[in-house]
Amino acid sequence: MKERKNVLNKKVIIKKITQNLKIDPPDEFESPYLKKSAILILLVEKDSQLKIIMTSRSSKLNNHTGEMSFPGGKFDVYLDYDLKHTAIRETVEEIGIEKNKISILGRLNDLPTITGYLIRPFIGILDWNDSDNFAINHQEVAHLVEIPLNYLLRKNLFTETPMKIFEGTTIPLLSFDFKDPNINKMFHIWGASAHILAEFLKKIFEIDNISNKYKRPNISEINDYFKKKLKGKNLPH
Repeated sequence: MKERKNVLNKKVIIKKITQNLKIDPPDEFESPYLKKSAILILLVEKDSQLKIIMTSRSSKLNNHTGEMSFPGGKFDVYLDYDLKHTAIRETVEEIGIEKNKISILGRLNDLPTITGYLIRPFIGILDWNDSDNFAINHQEVAHLVEIPLNYLLRKNLFTETPMKIFEGTTIPLLSFDFKDPNINKMFHIWGASAHILAEFLKKIFEIDNISNKYKRPNISEINDYFKKKLKGKNLPH
């Protein structure tokens, strides 16, 4: 794929992100059934190109081991004063960068999931110097993967695979593969992470790589599902 150097310039990207998010403000949801969480789509300029940082989850974790995700995690009432703070705190903990090197540019729509989370995706840029290094927390992260933005701008990036979810409903599940040339390892990005990337590409670059058959359960449908599932039980904290 031919590189779009004029599009992928760091200053141009920052301007494009802030302008497009201002034009189309993100949706914000509340739910008594879902755990609040936040992730960070973190852009970094390395080797003369912009990349997005993702991580594969450590086998030492209790849930979703080996899966690809963005840096982030659950809102902590004792540590976080808002979800932006959650996204930054978790990113610093997971990949070992200084928080003052992260600039938040905006955010995407809140994303409710059938696994019981309400994810707020933030978009940020990392002020990176050649002397900087990541200090990966291997208790949480198995691999840090840098996906070139140019790779994500290709046509037909996503595969849509039918998946049965709650109450017998079947939806197309988004996914794509990326082979990290640094470690010669293939990574599979799917589910919520792939959906967040699809929204990022559509909102910032006007690239719509999904079919009109693709539809995730909305906040009302997920709230109704958990209302029935948790009837008579304590709500999540």
